[in-house]
Order: sequence, then structure tokens, then C-alpha cells
Amino acid sequence: MSWDIEDFVSRCSTCNRFKPKQIKEPLIPHKVPDWPWQKLGMDLSQFGHRNYLVVVDYFSKYPEICMLENKTASNVITQLKSILARHGIPEVIMSDNMIFSSRTFREEMGHRTSDVESNGLSERMVQTIKNFLRKAEEDNSDPYIAVLEYRNTPLAGTDYSPAQLLMSRKLMSRIPTH
Repeated sequence: MSWDIEDFVSRCSTCNRFKPKQIKEPLIPHKVPDWPWQKLGMDLSQFGHRNYLVVVDYFSKYPEICMLENKTASNVITQLKSILARHGIPEVIMSDNMIFSSRTFREEMGHRTSDVESNGLSERMVQTIKNFLRKAEEDNSDPYIAVLEYRNTPLAGTDYSPAQLLMSRKLMSRIPTH
């Protein structure tokens, strides 16, 4: 079955058009947290004329994505509070965007920005999400279904998906699983 999937993806014109041209040098990894939602990374992203907030859990690699009306601190705070209301407040939130350094953001969220440490996981997740958005736009499909399937796909080197690591369960999706 794995070979069939690999073969299918290698023949997919949309996948081949958007695959990375060059493999980038790997980033220095952070220490993996001891439990889910202990440490988050977040970044702002723009695709087309829309802005997005991308949040990723360092333990499970589980992504959250929110479309932003605008990139003001108060709008980003509102969206982030919605995510934190679902999953809880982490010990650390890593980011390197200027908006996250604003006084409003620090006062509301008590957040630490990544000055010394790299926020590579967030930046990598932004690229993954943008890739989903590009492919969905090309195929006139729903990018949120791609995010759902990513959340259900086992991570390399493990038998568990981000959803299983974060929520101890597989998420219902359009792809039938055992």
C-alpha cells in the first residue's frame, strides 16, 4: 500500500508542481517537551490576500490555523485565545514576529518570544500550511481537509499522528482507516 501511495503522489501533477525545489539545511531541533501543549510555536503567514495565524505544538506537531481579518495585536490575541480555550494555556509560546513583541500582546498573553532559540518548527509548519493552501487553490478543494489529514497522518519515525499525540485518538476523516 505504501508503494501505491508513493507511486500515486509521484504521478500527481499538482503535488509535483509544488514540491520543494531544493532540500534546505536542517534546523537545530529544540528539546521535545515532556507533554502535549506544554510548548507552542506560532507565526503569522500571508497567502494571497489573506493573513493567517499558525500555531503548532512542539510535542505532537499538531497545527492550528486561523484566518485573520487583520494583523493587529488585538485580532491575533482574540484568535489565539480561541485556540487556547480549546487546548489550554501552555508554559511557553515561541514566536519571532514583531506583532508578538508588542506591549499589548505581552500584557494579555504573558508570552516569550524566541530571541536566541530558533522558531524553526513554526516556520516549517507555515510552509506546510501554505503548501496545502496552494494545492487546494489549484484543485479547487478545501484546505482544511488537507490539514485534517495531516493531523491524522503518523509522524516520521513514530506510529502516532499529531492528533493521537495531542488527543489520544484518531480524528474522523474522509479517508477510511482501521
